[in-house]
Amino acid sequence: MIAENMDNVSLSTLANFAEIVGGLSILTGLVFGKVQLRYFRGEQRNAVAANLTQAFYNHDLAQALALLQSVPDGTSLEEIRSLGPEYMAAAITVSTSFETMGFMMFKRVASLEMVLDLAGGIIFTMSRKLKQVQEDLHQELQQASWAEWFEWLANQARKKRLPMSQPISASATGSGRVASEMESGSISTHPISWTC
Repeated sequence: MIAENMDNVSLSTLANFAEIVGGLSILTGLVFGKVQLRYFRGEQRNAVAANLTQAFYNHDLAQALALLQSVPDGTSLEEIRSLGPEYMAAAITVSTSFETMGFMMFKRVASLEMVLDLAGGIIFTMSRKLKQVQEDLHQELQQASWAEWFEWLANQARKKRLPMSQPISASATGSGRVASEMESGSISTHPISWTC
């Protein structure tokens, strides 16, 4: 009986049917791929959040932050060194930890909102305290890129804290390659979105 019905179906009807099935297969694959991509991005966000959170449970960083809380804003490299080697180690620990966060945010591994929600206040505070230390190290090491991602991240925290109507001063953009690229517009300073 099926064979009799197949004789009545033309070759062009079968081709049209196969084309419809093929199109539906492609559409289903695209929808499935988009769902999987969203799931993967959600998992990636969760993993980044977990890693950033673990960074703050790191004993060395917690100890460095506690030690530097008592240091006044704008303390120089010489003053930090005169307080003892533990203060210099603390300044390096804080700088390199926030340097990593800034780089991860810039490369869109972590979102601006996630990093600033987790550590925005600490980043803002530590950048004020270590601003002169960073500038002194730039000169001493003759390396303008020292802690540039920390400076960039601090600038993002600073912008987020200011009302949108207030302009950011030129001195708030940091130094080094990142600052010049930010000023030229080749680096976006807009919040990063992970939505599909």
